[in-house]
Order: sequence, then C-alpha cells, then structure tokens
Amino acid sequence: MISVFDMTLLDRVTADLHAAMKAQDAERTSVLRMVKTALANGEIDARGRGAVFTDADAVACIQTYAKRVRESIVEYRNGRREDLASASERERGV
Repeated sequence: MISVFDMTLLDRVTADLHAAMKAQDAERTSVLRMVKTALANGEIDARGRGAVFTDADAVACIQTYAKRVRESIVEYRNGRREDLASASERERGV
C-alpha cells in the first residue's frame, strides 16, 4: 500500500475525489473535480515546456484556482449576486 507521504499531490486529489464520490458528497466532488482539472491543465502546460510537473507546480495551480474563486466572490458581490457569492464561499470552504 502506498503511504500518503509517497503520493504526489495529484494522486492525493484523485484519491480524495474517489472518496468524495463514494460518500456521495456532491459539493466536495465538484470542487475536487475542478481542482483536478486545474492540476491536469498545469501538467499539460509543464509537458509543453518540456518540464516535469512537480508538487510545487501543483501547489501553484491550486493557489491560482483559489485566487480565481476569491476574485469571483468579490465580483459576484459587486454585481449583487449574493446567491453565487455564497456558493463560491462554500466551494472555497470545502
């Protein structure tokens, strides 16, 4: 069995995604799918540059995703869309 310490961040997100799907946790599943997509896009970009996708790159992808969510919350509030802002805050909290 693979230890948590031997897993890459992408592997960990994938494992957490499978656990969320088994638990039928829709919000967590949705967020983890979006994070996994962000990581997959980062991996594709790294391969395009001829680089290896590292955990540091993965953290940068997740930070970019989190920043995008925070900016969305501000924009939703500026547009008086509290329903979307609340949904994004729940997403950020998962």
